[in-house]
Amino acid sequence: MNLKNKKIIIIIGEVASGKGTTGKYIAKRYNGSFYPSSVILKQILEKLEQTVNRDNYINLSTFLRTQFGDDYLVKPLSIIFKNDENNLIVLDGLRKEKEILSFKKLFDVKVIYIESSLEIRYKRLKARAEKADDAIKTFKEFKADHAKDTEKNILKFKKYADFTIINESDIVNLHKELNNIQFFN
Repeated sequence: MNLKNKKIIIIIGEVASGKGTTGKYIAKRYNGSFYPSSVILKQILEKLEQTVNRDNYINLSTFLRTQFGDDYLVKPLSIIFKNDENNLIVLDGLRKEKEILSFKKLFDVKVIYIESSLEIRYKRLKARAEKADDAIKTFKEFKADHAKDTEKNILKFKKYADFTIINESDIVNLHKELNNIQFFN
């Protein structure tokens, strides 16, 4: 299959801005597949019998980027996408510019940038407790996480967005906003 036949929606935003919620909704609504970009990292951490938490994700990601370059996730994710039966793939959580540009070369890509305030994102993080340390994270620790290498450049990626969503409300309003977007012609 020609990779350009696959439609990829990349969702970018800061931690707990609503990337996963958005991605799962779009994939379900348009009969696509949803993948968090961390799927590869999670598999490695689990095989190494390590705790799946934000610090381990960051440490592993930093090591892999140092060894294999900023776009180390592109090849394994592209293989997954190529073998996926769906023509629409929704990917969330890319953290490097080179990843975005590499996917744009390989696939027909649209980018959604999601914004939410720090306070709302912190409440969401605590409520979802997606990573092992989320439920106990203080607001001060959450703010400090934004200075880490994987997080500090996210705002710069807004320039690649085909669509920007301000996700400050509830899931009903998020879905309404997403329903008004025509992703591909």
